[in-house]
Amino acid sequence: MNQKISFLKKTVIFAVLTALFLCAVFPLFPHAAQSKEMTEELFFELLDSFKRDVYADGSKYIDNERAYSGTECYGFANQISKYIFGSFPCYNSRGLQPNPDWTINYGSAALMDLHIGDVIRFKSRTSDHSVFVTGMDDTYVYCSDANSDYRNTVHHNSKREIKTLLTNLDKPLQVDSSCVGWVAHYKYWNDSPAGTKDPSVSFNCNGGGIECTQTATRYIVITNALYMRSGAGLGNSSVTLMPNGTYFDVLYGKETVDADGYTWAQVVEGQYSGWTAVSVAHYCKPVAPVMDTDYYADAETGDIFINGTAKKLVLTVSEDEPLPSAEQLGLSRGGCEFLGWSDEADGVPVDGNTLGEKGKGEIITLYAVWSEPETVEVTDTEPDETDTEPDETETEPEQTETEPDNTDTEPDETETEPDETETEPDDGTGEGPLNVFPIVGDANGDGDLNNKDVTALFRVISDHSAAEYDLLCDVNEDGEVNNKDVIALFKILSQ
Repeated sequence: MNQKISFLKKTVIFAVLTALFLCAVFPLFPHAAQSKEMTEELFFELLDSFKRDVYADGSKYIDNERAYSGTECYGFANQISKYIFGSFPCYNSRGLQPNPDWTINYGSAALMDLHIGDVIRFKSRTSDHSVFVTGMDDTYVYCSDANSDYRNTVHHNSKREIKTLLTNLDKPLQVDSSCVGWVAHYKYWNDSPAGTKDPSVSFNCNGGGIECTQTATRYIVITNALYMRSGAGLGNSSVTLMPNGTYFDVLYGKETVDADGYTWAQVVEGQYSGWTAVSVAHYCKPVAPVMDTDYYADAETGDIFINGTAKKLVLTVSEDEPLPSAEQLGLSRGGCEFLGWSDEADGVPVDGNTLGEKGKGEIITLYAVWSEPETVEVTDTEPDETDTEPDETETEPEQTETEPDNTDTEPDETETEPDETETEPDDGTGEGPLNVFPIVGDANGDGDLNNKDVTALFRVISDHSAAEYDLLCDVNEDGEVNNKDVIALFKILSQ
């Protein structure tokens, strides 16, 4: 009997120790057991916990395909998602079997509504990669990921350029050529759930203006690629090649130039400046005005937008975070004093505490309330009836005439013969005229597909001396430039 009890005790102790060990290796998911609802505050609390208790920055990720339906970067993205949300996006890297708690959107358009906690699966130049989004701005997406060094190293401070992601999300994934990259979004986000936070508000200037000037108009490249040149016209050298998804600014107030059948404008993109053809709507399009202040107001609706983007200004208000004044947002209205914000057009001002009782977890539109402009009282003044006699003294005009100079000057009949020197066409070195809108396979950039491009393509493969045209040399669009592209180019030329 005693032996049975002793065996039972050993069994219980072993089970408890095993459970404790498993909890240490595979931490419990505290949020999943409570609620599916997610807030920004809880998100960063759990993210910090994951960094502290599970995988610190610089640690090595341990693959567990059985638990997280994948390994390396994909398995890590699923594990951090499950730790924070209680579930991960989907059961395969193609994004074709989403979890019911998640939505999957495909292609570069999915980046337009990016949110913290999203998972992005895209094709880099050499392989497919997954990242977990922890923040973003107008230029970068900040993320946590693993195996970017092919050694399963965890990085919590990674960042990716948005313009590069826009291109890479539209490239087919290696595991399934019929599937483009994707973005997964958790369904149960509530940045202002009832009982935890006050509502978020978007602002409307309600007749206000901006005391600033427009400096540029922001455009986005929507074709394969677009050249920036040193001057207006095809004969000018290339400054840089802007791929699909690149944002560039057309300088405001600068004159445009018509040349070679296109309208050219002065533009800036990052460290580059030059001229770009902007007259073809399906190659680039305007996105938003760029102002010399932090915000601008739409002329028709009055909605306040973040400078240089198409995103409305939305802030969370609370007792500790009072509503910003119109002056803080760079707003003004001629001759009027800003009185406050109202949740009704032409309403009375309200404070953050009042709003907090109205719409927990919602976004409320606030309207600026202005005083009426001051009116100046006009006093009638009787005219002075004292007549002043006009001075009748007349001054005769001086009659002196000047005889015209009849000396004729004979025109110079010397004619200058036009310069008939012909300019030789570009020899394929890339120094001469190039197409405005590149053609895939046009490796020498002369605007035509022929056997010269085969020679140029071999040169790119051997030494990458023509790195500017790498995008055009990826003929089969597999993300690499190699002999497969030569075969693909031969097929095109033989058709």
